[in-house]
Amino acid sequence: ADPSGVDYALNRAISAWFDAREWFNSLCKRVMEQDWSWNRPALDYMELYHSARK
Repeated sequence: ADPSGVDYALNRAISAWFDAREWFNSLCKRVMEQDWSWNRPALDYMELYHSARK
């Protein structure tokens, strides 16, 4: 990421925080409800590994 891209992204995030607080809060809620653990990817990898061994 170049400095101008980081600056652009930060400005958009700050604008969303101040100008669209309801949307920003709903976005945060949706992101926090996601499963970001390694559980599903690990199971997918194990299934792929076992199918490759057959």
